Amino acid sequence: MTEDKEEQHEIANLIDYGDRKQAANKAFRRELAKWIHSNNSSRKDGMPGYSHGVGDLASRFGQIIIRTFDWGDGQAAKDRQLAEGSPMLAVMATNEDTPQAWIECGRALSRMLLRGTAHGLDASFMNQPIEVDTLRF
Repeated sequence: MTEDKEEQHEIANLIDYGDRKQAANKAFRRELAKWIHSNNSSRKDGMPGYSHGVGDLASRFGQIIIRTFDWGDGQAAKDRQLAEGSPMLAVMATNEDTPQAWIECGRALSRMLLRGTAHGLDASFMNQPIEVDTLRF
């Protein structure tokens, strides 16, 4: 965990780069668009517009917007502000890049999030640095 502003800035740089790379990738945008649906959809999976602060009318166009436009600059700016303005950032990692290690990490994350929620904390996920191959190390 870090509260160091210099480290937060470096992490924000990774997130910013990841947002821009993902949004510039047409295949990524098509995949993401499949998970977006309108606020009044009966789907039980995916992400309704309201989960991103989008109203009912705008949520009907979410798939088209995500799939068609490179929205990376705007998302990168939003995520950078969130990362740099957060009182604390936590980074979780595994010693091995295996399914078993991922499951164990996910379980630890679940416990951490539940404990934080019980203490009134909120969390945001910034997965870009592990989803963009050139950022994984």
